[in-house]
Amino acid sequence: MPATQRGKRKIDLSRILHMDDEPHKIAGGLAVGVFISFSPFYGIHLILALALAFLFRLNKVATIAGTWVVLPWFAPFVLSFAYLLGRFLMGEGIGFPQGVSLEREWILRNFPPLLLGCILMGAGAAGCTYFIVRRAVEKWRRARPREDGSSVK
Repeated sequence: MPATQRGKRKIDLSRILHMDDEPHKIAGGLAVGVFISFSPFYGIHLILALALAFLFRLNKVATIAGTWVVLPWFAPFVLSFAYLLGRFLMGEGIGFPQGVSLEREWILRNFPPLLLGCILMGAGAAGCTYFIVRRAVEKWRRARPREDGSSVK
């Protein structure tokens, strides 16, 4: 591309929202990524999300974007709340364990409430994400004409 045309290129948001994928695949991909972002399995979020996107034939780009919802610097707050929620729902009361250990018994005792809280928080966030994004994509496509002058349904 000549240097004179490089600066004139614009990002066309309507092209991004008019991806060839169906709205439920875009929304589903984002929702799966959001769900995985709440999991305590840091370091393999992207692998898990892409595996689910391939398995369920969802939009991979949207899935990757969804994994960025819980950024690493927010993770301690999210995981702490998830742990407390899990403990409360398991009838263990609210509170953090005394001392942190990498001993097997300590991990086995404290991981189930963490996982339960993460699953519930992730499912809630993913459900909201799916319905909001699907509706937004459908509404956007109905409101914007295509290049040939017709509307997308």
